[in-house]
Order: sequence, then C-alpha cells, then structure tokens
Amino acid sequence: MSELNGSLFLDGIKAEGRISAPGTAIQGDVDLDGADVAGFYLVNSKVSGSLTWTSIKNSKVIYLWLNGTSVDRLDDDEASWPISGRLQIEGFTYKRLTLHEERGEAERANNTHGKPRQLNVLDRIRWINLQPEYLSFEPQPWMQFHAFLKSRGLDSEAKQLIYAMRLRRRSTNPLLRAWIIASAKLERQPLLILATILMTTLFGTLVFTHAAREGAISPTSRDAAVTIVGKNGFEIAYPRFNPFIYSLENDLPLVKMGQDDKWGPSPTHHASSLITTYTFLSCVRWLLILFGWLQATILATAVANRFKSD
Repeated sequence: MSELNGSLFLDGIKAEGRISAPGTAIQGDVDLDGADVAGFYLVNSKVSGSLTWTSIKNSKVIYLWLNGTSVDRLDDDEASWPISGRLQIEGFTYKRLTLHEERGEAERANNTHGKPRQLNVLDRIRWINLQPEYLSFEPQPWMQFHAFLKSRGLDSEAKQLIYAMRLRRRSTNPLLRAWIIASAKLERQPLLILATILMTTLFGTLVFTHAAREGAISPTSRDAAVTIVGKNGFEIAYPRFNPFIYSLENDLPLVKMGQDDKWGPSPTHHASSLITTYTFLSCVRWLLILFGWLQATILATAVANRFKSD
C-alpha cells in the first residue's frame, strides 16, 4: 500500500476522466468538494481523516468507488450522490457519518459545509440502495451502518435498518417474501399481531353469530344436542354459545375457554344460504385455527430475531 503523509485536496478539480488512488494510506483528509470529474476510484485504501464528497458537479453521471476503504469520517450531501448503480461501498467503513444540506451563499462565502442534517435512517437506506443490483444482497454496507447506529445508542433506528435490509434481500418466492415482511414488521412492533388477531376473530364472530341465529351451530354433546333440539333448553351446567369466544379460542391455539370443545357447525342443519352450510362453517373454523398457528409462529420468529439482534 502506497502512503501519502498529508491530505489530498481535490476540491474544485475538473477532469474529463476518473481520479484513482487505489491502495493508498492517506494520513490526512481527502477533499473533493465541488469536484467535476467522471469518477473517483478510492478502493482498498485508508484515510485517517475525513472524506468530503459535497457540491459535486454533474453527480448524476459520476461513478464513486469506495470498496474496501476505511475513513474516519464521511461528509457528503444528497445532491452529490451518484445515481442508482454507480455507487460501490461494499467493504467501506467509517466511524463518523454526516449528511449535509446543500451549501448556501453564506456557507460558500465562509468556505464551510452546508448545515448538517439530522440523522435519518431512510436517507442512508436510499444511499446504500444506490449500489448495483449484483451488490444489493451484500450485507456489509448494511451491517456497517447498523454498527454505526448501535454505537450511538440508536437501537430503534438500528432495528428499522435491519427491517429494510430484509426487505431488500427478500426472496423472489412470494410466500417466503410475505413471511419475511411479516416477521420483520413484527420484530419492530410485536403488538401489530394483535391487529390481525382482532380482524380474524371479528370475522369469525360475524360468521358464527349469523350461523347461531339460523340454528347452524349445535352442541358437540349428544345429550345436550337432543335436549336443545327438543326445545327443553340447556342443561344447567352446559355453557351457552358465545360466537366471539368461540372465534377467539380457535384463533388463539394455546387458549382454551370451553367453547370449541362444546360447540361446532351442525352437520344436520338444512342451510338456507352458503354461509350457514356445514362445509362453509367448518372451513371458517379451520382457517381460524390455521391463521392462529401462523400468527403464533410469525410472532415467535419475530421475537426471537429481536432478542438475537439485540
């Protein structure tokens, strides 16, 4: 590795080709503020100071390679980012990271950077996603930013980054993709599972309320069924049918409230519509059970990943 005992000041430089400094140990800063070049190739290098990439001219046609390079600090602005596919940061590491606003007249007069922007995870996610498609599945740029966030105690933002990374690296299989999306969202907000439980339970409640009114729900006990059909009322100890509790019990596989084993769709009921047929009601019950186990599995996976990422 060649060495440069000082800084590399390229601010305002204009060149038709790219500037290259691969495999260089630079003891100071690298400054390309206002540069107008075709590209900057700084790979497998070490910069002891800061790398300044601001106010870049014609940034939409520039390539920026920082593969395998380490810097103490990166100062950049969004307007200077290359377009998608022209940024390579696999193996790029940094200790400090500042995204600036574009410089105004006051900053230009004082030869200073634009105002630092408040750290926003979404900004850097868009920055990481500027890499070529074949590098989009490389975990290092994501985990480098994740380590940066964790080092500053930004745990919630770090989890948001992991969620975005999993979406980016999702499988082309739609079922697996849906699973990853669901578990990643729940990892960030486990209580979201309550919304799906509530929706499926309310759906079951509506279906089974109508079915009960039509007489399509009967006791699983033969004696109780005979008693009720005979219009003699309930046995004293036999629980009354509650469509909400019945749906909730099927939707929560580990919860038993004494409804599912006491009541069920009646196979002898003469249905007046599709939704009171034995087949339809049985399918609804099976779907509630299936969704219940699916929700429980996704939640367990999300919670496990959350503790693992901590």
